Amino acid sequence: PNVTMIVPSMGDLGNRAFAAILQKRGIKAVALPIADAEAMRFGRGVTTCKECLPMLVCVGSMLKYLEHRPNPNEKLVIFQPRAAGYCRLGQYHVYMNMLIKERGLKDVAVLSLANEERYSGLGPTFAYSAWEAIVVSDVMDDIRNTLMAIAVDPKSALALLNEEYEKILAVMAGTKRKSMYRQLAETAKTLSGIPLVMPYQEAPQVVVMGEIFVRRDAFSNQGIARMLAERGFIARLSPVAEWIYYLNYMIREKLHTANHTLLGALEFFISDKTQRFVEKRVKRILSKSGLYASEILDIDDMIRFSKNYLPHTLKGEPGLIIGVLMRDVLTKYAGIINIGPFGCMPVRFTEAVIANNIDYQSKTEAFQAVGVELGDLGLSPEDRIPFLTVECDGNPYPQLLEARFESFCLQAARVAEKQGKSVREPDRKTVQAEGERSISN
Repeated sequence: PNVTMIVPSMGDLGNRAFAAILQKRGIKAVALPIADAEAMRFGRGVTTCKECLPMLVCVGSMLKYLEHRPNPNEKLVIFQPRAAGYCRLGQYHVYMNMLIKERGLKDVAVLSLANEERYSGLGPTFAYSAWEAIVVSDVMDDIRNTLMAIAVDPKSALALLNEEYEKILAVMAGTKRKSMYRQLAETAKTLSGIPLVMPYQEAPQVVVMGEIFVRRDAFSNQGIARMLAERGFIARLSPVAEWIYYLNYMIREKLHTANHTLLGALEFFISDKTQRFVEKRVKRILSKSGLYASEILDIDDMIRFSKNYLPHTLKGEPGLIIGVLMRDVLTKYAGIINIGPFGCMPVRFTEAVIANNIDYQSKTEAFQAVGVELGDLGLSPEDRIPFLTVECDGNPYPQLLEARFESFCLQAARVAEKQGKSVREPDRKTVQAEGERSISN
């Protein structure tokens, strides 16, 4: 009872759901709020400031919690994933342990699950609940972004969404005795009554991909979903579930050799057989809200569309980003944003590979390479795919990047018109105020 586990924020919906399923298992879990200037001050105070932004945010949030926690005598566990390869995520838990030792922090430890083992190790039952939490929070985040962009009254719409999400969290935590899927059905029915300025299918969408932490964390990306909503676009942030499926893909293709314990191997087998079932069921239910279109993730298909530019053996986000760019932009999405921390190698590598191949001709060639007919989109071969790379360092975006963002939105608006969709700019002050309030909650 005197042990607390803190879960860093990688999106305010996801970490609250993860904390809830821990609470159901008797673990006193606390979901840390989205970082702020104070957390960044703590993070920068113990680093060289040349480190990856997610590391500054995670370390700073941990130190902020230690500074303000109500019970200084509690035993504290920090949940922190790790990874190998070229991503600096592999050093987060190393640095945190060094910091704890150097500062002489008593009764503070790091719990680190490995990327390469698909974060297994806490048992099959927990893995199943964690997957439910991931899929539900991913979809609810998409619904929130829809409401920011096309709700008649974003203020009341987001307030209602927050109320419904609290009910879902109560079911996850076990404090509300109700089936998860029954609660999701009730939530979908409630949200379906929210007045919209246009049907979801007619609203233009921009997909936001890149480094997983920054694309999901509103503090790190400076509220990119809100910025797009202010300009009439629904932001589709690449889901956390996409990365979990990609880990499955790498293990299946023998790009990773998972060092599973017996329990971890059993966990992998069970979850690999049930993930699709859970994903389809959750998405089918929540799509009845009219604020989300059910789409089952297909990593093999994404990678297939990127093989014109990258071998599938090159691990990481670039293959996924390029695959979605070639497969879905111009047809489904009006544009794509490649976002990550300042100096992030996968983000820069993606831009370097694709920078000279973001036109309609390249998309046509990608479809021909996989033997799929693209069809006539009414575009010329030279028409460009709206593409923008954003690097984040915890500071407000510079004017040059803001100008590039405005130019990107104009290009995406022209694509949306050719898609037969309407770009309607909501009142920016209202969207900004309510988006920030939703984040703070």
